[in-house]
Amino acid sequence: MSTTYGNDSGAYDTSDLHLAAVLNQMIHRNLVDGVDLRRTAKFYGNVSGRGSATLNIPGITGSDPMAAANTDETTAIGITDITTSVSPIAVARQALARQVSDLYSLVGGADGTDMMSFAQDMAQSASLRATDMLCSLFTSVTANVGTSTVDLTVDDIYDAQFNLIGSRVPGPYICVLAPVQLTDLMASLRGEGGAQLHNPQTIQALAGGAMQAREWNGITFIDSDSAPTSGGDRVGCMYNLEAFGYAEMVPSADILGVAPGSFLSVIPDGGSVYVAFERHEREGLTDIVGNYFVGFGIVENARGCKITTDA
Repeated sequence: MSTTYGNDSGAYDTSDLHLAAVLNQMIHRNLVDGVDLRRTAKFYGNVSGRGSATLNIPGITGSDPMAAANTDETTAIGITDITTSVSPIAVARQALARQVSDLYSLVGGADGTDMMSFAQDMAQSASLRATDMLCSLFTSVTANVGTSTVDLTVDDIYDAQFNLIGSRVPGPYICVLAPVQLTDLMASLRGEGGAQLHNPQTIQALAGGAMQAREWNGITFIDSDSAPTSGGDRVGCMYNLEAFGYAEMVPSADILGVAPGSFLSVIPDGGSVYVAFERHEREGLTDIVGNYFVGFGIVENARGCKITTDA
């Protein structure tokens, strides 16, 4: 649907769609979860021109110690093959399109919701989409702690941390939780005694607000409403910076071409988001289309531990 200044009957007034569109934009901008989790995954760069939309990341799954002791000084040893693996990251187009009437653009919204502000929103939309894509991988992590339909506790966090330590996963650790999981953790922290009672990070963890990274017990906690839902539970994840990875493809005008009546914008997100405009002169409309070519994948499953608790 086009964003227009008038209502469906054709009367132009500020009591119908124009006001509704402005209010909707203002509400959305205040409620949207602006957490960008791309910094918690390993970036494999721009993979344009590789001949495939899938980037296969090779890995060595084990490092064998000296395989066998020689029975004597002259017996030839056997060959021990290296154990390898491949982790695929498939890059695909993520896109958002808006359509704005000329009159709406000329009048302008009370909060600046004109054509250019819509274009600038594409970069923010791309970061939110990336966060959704990363969080969707949590349910595919093999290791799991927590109890279904039971609120998250400090013990669940310890279990996840102990799991990573037991798997010889080096820190630092990031723990992404759904907002309800974080508040359950805060409630559990209030009852902690012993060493944690005197831990300065415990007080800081209880004092933080929404969408605010906080440190506790050497772990960086980030709350995001992109944490997936599974049945009546929410699924968070503790992992290190090598567990997940992502890759991008950066289009260019030479690759995509520019259709008549269209033009490319200045790329607003450091080269990863491509925004194009297209005019419809007879209707007095402008299309704004944002394109983001990105893919996420699990690079090493053992470097993560999902946390499944009550929603």
